[in-house]
Amino acid sequence: RNRRNNRLVTIHGDTKTMAEWVESSGISHKLISYRIKNGWSDEDILSKPTGLSRLKKADSAVSP
Repeated sequence: RNRRNNRLVTIHGDTKTMAEWVESSGISHKLISYRIKNGWSDEDILSKPTGLSRLKKADSAVSP
């Protein structure tokens, strides 16, 4: 991971590569990038639900 083209991201004063944030948060690279690009606050980038939980709830509500 010690490469020149790594993207370093600082959230709550903690700087990690994008890959490290993905591993530690469980949120996809694409979603973290989207949230940063669209100006989400540092707190919201990792703490807001990803939407998958809503989909799972909807699926279980439809099942008999």
